[in-house]
Amino acid sequence: MLRVVCFFMFCQIGITSMQLAYSAFTENTFSSSQGWSVIGGSLGYEVRDGQTIFGGNNLFGAGVSIYKLILISSPHHTVKLKLKIWAINTWENESIQTKINGEIIDQQTVSSNLANSFGQFLYQEIIFSHIQRSLILEITSTLQTTSSKKYWGVRDVYIYTYSCPVGCYFCTYLDMDSSQCKPYILKMSYFTEFSFYSNEEISTFGKYSTGTTLTRQLFLEPHYQLRITFQFWKFDALQTSQYQLQIDNSIVWLDSQNQYQKISICGSTTMPEQYYDVDITINHNNQYTTFQFMSDLISPTDSFGIREMNVYILACDSMCDLCEAGNGQSCISEIKLTQIEIENDLTQNSFASQSDWGSYFPSDATGQIQKTFLTDTYFPNMNYLSLYNLLYKDFVLEDHEKIKVSFQVYSSGPKQNINLKIDEDYDEIVEIGQDIPTSICTSSLQYDIEDYPYFEYTFDHTANFVRIQFESIPYSSGIYKYGFNQFKIYSIKEDCSTTPCTQVEKLVNSNFFTTQFSDPKNWQLLSYSPIAISSCDSKSVVGGINIGKYNIFLQKRISLSQSHQMLRLKLTIYFLEAWVKTKSLRILADKVIIWDQSVDYQTNLQNLCSSNNSYKDQLVTVDISFPHNKSTVTFQFVIQNGDGSEFYAIRDYHLFYSS
Repeated sequence: MLRVVCFFMFCQIGITSMQLAYSAFTENTFSSSQGWSVIGGSLGYEVRDGQTIFGGNNLFGAGVSIYKLILISSPHHTVKLKLKIWAINTWENESIQTKINGEIIDQQTVSSNLANSFGQFLYQEIIFSHIQRSLILEITSTLQTTSSKKYWGVRDVYIYTYSCPVGCYFCTYLDMDSSQCKPYILKMSYFTEFSFYSNEEISTFGKYSTGTTLTRQLFLEPHYQLRITFQFWKFDALQTSQYQLQIDNSIVWLDSQNQYQKISICGSTTMPEQYYDVDITINHNNQYTTFQFMSDLISPTDSFGIREMNVYILACDSMCDLCEAGNGQSCISEIKLTQIEIENDLTQNSFASQSDWGSYFPSDATGQIQKTFLTDTYFPNMNYLSLYNLLYKDFVLEDHEKIKVSFQVYSSGPKQNINLKIDEDYDEIVEIGQDIPTSICTSSLQYDIEDYPYFEYTFDHTANFVRIQFESIPYSSGIYKYGFNQFKIYSIKEDCSTTPCTQVEKLVNSNFFTTQFSDPKNWQLLSYSPIAISSCDSKSVVGGINIGKYNIFLQKRISLSQSHQMLRLKLTIYFLEAWVKTKSLRILADKVIIWDQSVDYQTNLQNLCSSNNSYKDQLVTVDISFPHNKSTVTFQFVIQNGDGSEFYAIRDYHLFYSS
């Protein structure tokens, strides 16, 4: 960046709108760092000429830098920085340096042989080109002497922006109205909100080791060009690591090893953090777009993160449903995708219990084993595994084409429908019980008619893993009146080694073929209940501390009447307390992983609602699109590798479909 700007540019800037974007240390007296951080020294204040300065005698000397991340919300093309810097005691041609995003934009040399404790202030007013939505302002010196001899401090920091014309996200000082800039539309903006940052540090999305891939899918309206901006960070950086951004499997950006600026915040003193701003423009027209940050796997490893990720589009001409990449006025005759919101939930600041969001707590099903209880039963002492709540068992299968499931169901109560599910792909309604109230034989019971039918189902199935699941009414109290036993599962494969071909059945597993048993044979009980609501960051959330745990999973099932090809899930997740890199939260859609995220509380920078102040929480926005065309979808949230010290919560749920 250049401090010297031509006179014509000053003239042009002078007739555009200038706005105050930030100020600090402007009061006559203050005792707060106002969100600034110090590297190589300690916070402190001193009074000079009747006014407080940040830093000063015995505080800011050799090796000390101060910095502040400053967010700038409005689009702009130029920034003006004004501040006062005090140089205290004898300086011998040393300099005060002012940096923006690691680049020196001003350096003033100070030479003074005046007495100790004498201070002189340097007034700085610097104008420079800038379009990003934040900047890191850093102030330091070239002092080499220990801080007991030479010091400095600052006050009256002001930042002004020269705004773009209304309707422009990007502009130059020559643009006087929106007709002179390209009509970019902002479609995605992540890691730029104030809630993402702490008051005293710089936060990045992730501090991921090499070998990690970050993936993000986005639905876009018809367009012909993309513009992507972000700030890329490396920690403990090695020269051998390589990073890239791919869009729809095409490389659009490669890490440049020679553009980095450096700042020592949390890395080692010999390997400070490296970062730089990236601004990419590509011709593009895919409506479903996949972004992937990728890195090679090296050893030893360094780490990377991103900040301020923004995606803009240039839309097709209004006469075009779709247009060619790079030419918004060249229409093409492909099918335009639409995206419509199906439902939303958990969006109010305060809400009560949500029956649609349920939690399942897995446990051994031994407690579900029951035996017949009627006085005049036809099945004395026969055990069965009770059909309440949700029961499941997983089976591993060899190569096959179909599976067959058979079982017998005991009932002595009113008619009920049991939902038999196979990997969420099939739903069979198993009708059991009788709707014939009889009180003549046994006056103490409403029903005393026993039923013990045999059921058999065959399904197309080829996967080597299958989950058999019985969903039924939640258990509340009383006697278990429904259950099953004599369960078998077979794999079926066609054998054509002889003519004609024959179907060969192979028994995979059988359970509960003795009259009495006490072993549930690895059947698991999932007790369902609406998940509890808590408060976090002054907002209602589903889950939370001691609620969203590693040994339960949260589920929501949605019926979809609309014909569709894609679904888009959007929500906010709160990662709370002791999350480390080895733990992750997964989201599954119909038992397929669509999202998997790790965070590390040691690198998070805010405490939203954790009970222990040493833990730092993190908010993550989920926005994922995935292929789907079924009439129902079931979302499940599961903690991987948890140990009970980490929790999660969700809110701001939205579901969209595309056809």
